[in-house]
Amino acid sequence: MKVTIDNQDGKGSVDYSRALCADEATEKAAVINRGLNQPTMARLHLDCASHGLPTPVINAFVVITSDNGTFLFTGYLPSAAEPIFVGYSSAGPQYRVAVNAVSEDWLLNRDALPQTAPLLGQTAGEMVRILTNRVNPTLVQMNGLQDVGTIGFFEPMSSLPWSENVAALANQARSAYRVLNGQLTLAPVGSTVHNMSDTVGTIDYAALNATNAKQVVNDVTITGLSQPMEYVTELFEGDGATVLFQLQRDPFRIIRPILLDEEFTTSSLNTSIWQVNDAGGYLSVGGGGLAMTGGVGTDGTTTLTTIDPVELGGELVIESGFVQLNSGSDGVLCGLYSGAVGIANCLAGYRVRTSGSNTIVIPLVEGNEVGTAYTMQTGHSYILRIHVHSSELQRMLNSYFSYGSDGPAVYGGGTVQSPLQLLFELQDMALLPYVNIGSTILYDGSVSTSPAIASFACVNSINLQGNVGYFKVTQPGTMWVVSTPSGGTSFTRRIGSNTQGADCNVLRNGFLHFYKLAIPQPGEMVAVTYRVAAPSVARLANNSIQQEGGTGVPAVSQWVGHIVRPPARSSVDCENACQALLNFSSNPAAAWKGTYSYYNLQDQSDIWPGDALNFNSSAAGFNVNVIVRKVTIASTSSSPEVLDYAIEFANDWAETIAVKLTDSISPDVYLPQEPEVTPGAYLPNLNALQVASISTTEITVNANTTPPANGGFEVRSRDYTFGTNVDEDLVLRSPVASFTITRSADEEQFYVRMYDGSKPPLYSRLSSAIFTNVSIS
Repeated sequence: MKVTIDNQDGKGSVDYSRALCADEATEKAAVINRGLNQPTMARLHLDCASHGLPTPVINAFVVITSDNGTFLFTGYLPSAAEPIFVGYSSAGPQYRVAVNAVSEDWLLNRDALPQTAPLLGQTAGEMVRILTNRVNPTLVQMNGLQDVGTIGFFEPMSSLPWSENVAALANQARSAYRVLNGQLTLAPVGSTVHNMSDTVGTIDYAALNATNAKQVVNDVTITGLSQPMEYVTELFEGDGATVLFQLQRDPFRIIRPILLDEEFTTSSLNTSIWQVNDAGGYLSVGGGGLAMTGGVGTDGTTTLTTIDPVELGGELVIESGFVQLNSGSDGVLCGLYSGAVGIANCLAGYRVRTSGSNTIVIPLVEGNEVGTAYTMQTGHSYILRIHVHSSELQRMLNSYFSYGSDGPAVYGGGTVQSPLQLLFELQDMALLPYVNIGSTILYDGSVSTSPAIASFACVNSINLQGNVGYFKVTQPGTMWVVSTPSGGTSFTRRIGSNTQGADCNVLRNGFLHFYKLAIPQPGEMVAVTYRVAAPSVARLANNSIQQEGGTGVPAVSQWVGHIVRPPARSSVDCENACQALLNFSSNPAAAWKGTYSYYNLQDQSDIWPGDALNFNSSAAGFNVNVIVRKVTIASTSSSPEVLDYAIEFANDWAETIAVKLTDSISPDVYLPQEPEVTPGAYLPNLNALQVASISTTEITVNANTTPPANGGFEVRSRDYTFGTNVDEDLVLRSPVASFTITRSADEEQFYVRMYDGSKPPLYSRLSSAIFTNVSIS
């Protein structure tokens, strides 16, 4: 074993190999501990004084190689050397030192990871690259990052160091990361296989302590996070005086509503947040925030885009504040883009251009100018807002990686379809002290389909001239409010604070509160749409034990628990997690766990956590493939080199990799009484259902969905009782998308799901609910 240490004193790497000495307690001179998706640790015992070598210092760089040149460890000393008294000599007391080194992950952990929005719909390799770039891209080479697989949703935690975030991401993708010799690598678990047999070295089967750590399971129940459930449309009637309207259910609430809050307080653009495409230097940070001094005259060439895309779920508010635009400006502000940044791909944004001698802003929707153009006044500053609403909060489904008897598999992923409602508003601000002097609606409309995620280019400058004080993206919740005056046209009510020029807000006690100047007038119908919160859960089963079990062996073995990682944001995610778990929990080989030890394995191929060991002995009738979890390499000071390898292995059910589970579940979750055998056996939810009108006698409903063959839409007065053989609570079944419901009381509740013509019929997973608070007299 060769050890070199660079004490950062200008002398470069110094060979400390001759100073290695055995620890009296362990008789080992060096011990290297490797863990799956963990920083590698190394402990060295050195007799520096006897060899005229300086004691290693804090931040010294340590390289350990085997005699054949294999890199076993590279890293740093985060703390001072530990003196160890070994006795007296004629020169006085004698000491050796022990040093504890941490792999190069330690460098990346020194800088805090900035708080950002979740990462969405990218490969694990791309996500690791993004996290590393946010800390310091100069510290490691990233050519060894494999894509591995697409991750639907990953939320970095700024409270955790880089290594723990990357470890969680690597585990989620069932992959292994490593930092060694300046290289950051990511590869699927098991992609490197080491064949161990009687013909390669000597395998001590007594040390192959394999045990079935867990029983085989074929009936799995998994709970997840709180999820949005019913699609509620609640109807109220104004009287010109009432300002508080009590909602019948508690709307789903967002825990962390701020996705982006950039006030440009740093001296330059923050490249951990922004992707800057500005070869001409037209965008910079100045006294007024972001300064825009032009562009090359081409659409999509000078842009400022967030690195993280935006999930178009629930209610989103895109806002730019203290906007001042000068004459000749041309481009787009606050743009959401589906595809490359360019006007044609702009789903929603503010088009800025010159009209005659005026600078105007006009809403841009799906690449087209819509709504009302607004003329910017010289010397005025503005707030531009875009309210975006989707009835679906989760647009990106998570991916669950698994390894079963048929090899690797991925369950889940993909997107959730949803229409969008859009509202563009502009506030004109006076000069100091920026007093609100009005809010103008420029567009109130919708798009029938939308991408699940969009890139947010706050600036697309063809030739933008001026300043922007800040950009903000928030996700307040799932609510959307629409008013229809008596005999008038429907319009969207703005949710927010009074100073923002909004119409109403939602109080914590479940009241919808209207401000004084926005009180619903007599006969005005107010439709409030929102989602209801409930724990997510799923239960799936297969018949594996019934196939393998003998007489007297129960055909069902159950497991109930909660998934911590990857987060299950809905019952659909829970269902996909169940499939991933069943893929290996019903396989006896997945429960293998044990240890294996041998020496000088580096001469064959150095072994790292995440590698696979294929134990094969025809003589012993033994053949199993296992995943390495920990590797301990211990060296004496002997020559020739002897490195003892102690390996801990476990397959996916013995110690899960891609999913982190716990036995504790939410106390308020209702566990399914029977498992599903066919996952995803549901029709689409009616997330575009609308109440077209309401009178004292009936409600007109449009499902906005083509009914399936021999099926239609079932309406009930109570949820969770749907079925063609259940007449209790049945209100009606309609074979067409537009139908009417007869009213009989002021306050009523109706639940609607789609069904098809199969036997038994399939239904929507969730109900679309209609709650009335409208008098029938």
